[in-house]
Amino acid sequence: MKKIALLFFVLWNSWIYAQDSLNIDLDMLIEDASSQSNSDADIDWSNITDVLNELSKNPIDLNRAKRYELQAIPFLTPILINNLLNHIRKNGALLSIYELQAVPGFDRNVFDKIKPYITVKGQQLDMSNNNLHPKGPELSQILEGGKLEIIQRFSRELQDEKGYLLADSVPNRYLGSPFRSYTRIRYRYLQNVSISLLGEKDPGEQFKWDPQTKYYGYDFLSGHIAIKNYGNLKSLVLGDFNLQYGQGLVFSRGLGFGKSGEVINTVKPMFTGIIPYSSVNEAFFMRGSVVQYAIKKFYFTAFGARTPQDAAVIASRDTISIEGDIIQSQSAEGIIVSGLHRTPAELSKRNTIYEYATGGRVHYASRNITIGINGLYQNFSVPLLKSNLSSYQNFDFQGQTNYLFSTDWDIVHRNFNTFGEIARSASGGMAVSSGLLISLDPKVDLALNFRHFDKNFHSLKGYSFSERPYALQGETGFYTGLKVSLNSRWQISTYIDHYKFAWYRYLVNYPSEGWEWLTQINYKPNRNTLFYLRYRIDQGQKNVSTDNVPTENLRFLLARRRQNLRLDYSSKLHRTLAIHGRAEHSWYWLENQPKQLGFVLFQDLAWQFNYKFKFTGRTAFFDISSYDARIYAFENNLPTVFSIPAYNGRGVRTYTILQFTPIKGIDIWLRYALFNYDRQRTISSGLSQIQGTKNSEFSFQLRVKI
Repeated sequence: MKKIALLFFVLWNSWIYAQDSLNIDLDMLIEDASSQSNSDADIDWSNITDVLNELSKNPIDLNRAKRYELQAIPFLTPILINNLLNHIRKNGALLSIYELQAVPGFDRNVFDKIKPYITVKGQQLDMSNNNLHPKGPELSQILEGGKLEIIQRFSRELQDEKGYLLADSVPNRYLGSPFRSYTRIRYRYLQNVSISLLGEKDPGEQFKWDPQTKYYGYDFLSGHIAIKNYGNLKSLVLGDFNLQYGQGLVFSRGLGFGKSGEVINTVKPMFTGIIPYSSVNEAFFMRGSVVQYAIKKFYFTAFGARTPQDAAVIASRDTISIEGDIIQSQSAEGIIVSGLHRTPAELSKRNTIYEYATGGRVHYASRNITIGINGLYQNFSVPLLKSNLSSYQNFDFQGQTNYLFSTDWDIVHRNFNTFGEIARSASGGMAVSSGLLISLDPKVDLALNFRHFDKNFHSLKGYSFSERPYALQGETGFYTGLKVSLNSRWQISTYIDHYKFAWYRYLVNYPSEGWEWLTQINYKPNRNTLFYLRYRIDQGQKNVSTDNVPTENLRFLLARRRQNLRLDYSSKLHRTLAIHGRAEHSWYWLENQPKQLGFVLFQDLAWQFNYKFKFTGRTAFFDISSYDARIYAFENNLPTVFSIPAYNGRGVRTYTILQFTPIKGIDIWLRYALFNYDRQRTISSGLSQIQGTKNSEFSFQLRVKI
């Protein structure tokens, strides 16, 4: 009788949820993460979208997934995971994903967010000690059931930048063509096997074959062979990879989300473990091999890597050793992460040093407890020494060797989840990031985070929840987030974060402090429509002048404030038609100076004509008085491409995307995007400068699935 009632429940909700749901929450998270970076770091956020894209193609089977696999699903908190596992253990395997609505905490909002990444196929996984590590698929299954995907993409700015127009005799000019080219070949079998090779050439870079200069066609090549979940062998990657563990104090260049309108889940990293690398960022990965092996509930991870890095290498004066030999030492000004090699100057810094890294992790994982110990040793082929050290860089890493040790924990008990990590670097600098998630009520969630990073803490691969998630130095902060679901239609989210910096920062030549507050109200009248209203304020401090003036000449810091007010809506009007629009106002205020204002208004349209044709487009109007008041807005783009431009100046932004599927297994995309400015004779500066008021780009992508 119980199963009959459950089946009726599933069929009823399957009818209610017959149409695909909206899921713009991830767009919002990535948009917020990019905005938070304030462009202080050259970070390629496509690594996040690539992982999520792969997860949507290979959704996780809830009946057979283990806790660490479920942690990879966005918006799924440890408390919800605990409730799900308890439900399966008590009631048996899920009959459908819609049965989730019978699990405590899985309301309609949560279900809509996680739906693209979950499925229900197999029977309930035997979680007894004798079957903790089930055997992987046979070779015949991999060969017969695997999927081969080939992607080829070309894009080009239709207006030539200054770097292309200079005469060949000018040394500092772009050496290559203005085309961006990308090729990826990938073979996958579910979550068990991945073999990938990709190459990319940025605009202005050369396409050539010259092994002596480490050029093999594309400027950047990346690949991996990865297997996963083969009995006790949990993961093995040969090639390029990333590691993400704990709170990201030691391992986390896979990146993550920061402070956003999703005030609860972003306090804790979403992805953990070994991640085969398949993005085009040329700095934030390791090249070598990594393996994880499990013995009962203990997991052992070890890796070794030799990764080329860009740097400006400087030869110092010749010195004479005791034996009388002449020695010429070298040093590097620091790792360059842009990945651009367009000019002779940029090309001279390409792959000039190597980062040697080795280390590992040991952790214990049971149903509700994970405790781990991490170690990382780094050695650079030449020392990283800055010749012209600015005052705000006094505590930055310098030298040839660095090592870090940390311990992390993650404990779930009923409606409480405590987690954190404590780390120490070779300099003696300490770091701690600790959080607590509490489900106060089925409709009320609370998130707390405390972090402290010493001035001399050095983590070159860290990325953790903080004001500056990519630069974990000299910061102390405390975050409180609260989410209240009044009913199925109304939800209120708010956070406040207070932070202090013990040393100087860029354009802040004095210890400083600030705070940030955000409140967002969501209204979902039905499952196909969402409105939200957001107000955000970020209060901080800045130098009196725009230059990094010496400390002795600086009398005080000025208060600065950024404010944003946003109204956003999205709706699926029909199974073939969806719309999304936004109006956003920004204010930037620096003490004793006039306010800088910004405004953006845009409308999106997505229309699926039939199974062969799909149209996506946007028209945006913007008026931004200064770059300080800039506004970020997520854009739809080609698969595996990440796009969040910063609106600045005054004008119109438009883009259109046409997707065409001539036959099954072949997809073609065409994209045209245009910035049309009103009051600018030139766009950008330096070698990237464009004459005129227009900046447009055309892109083409072909995907073949076999």
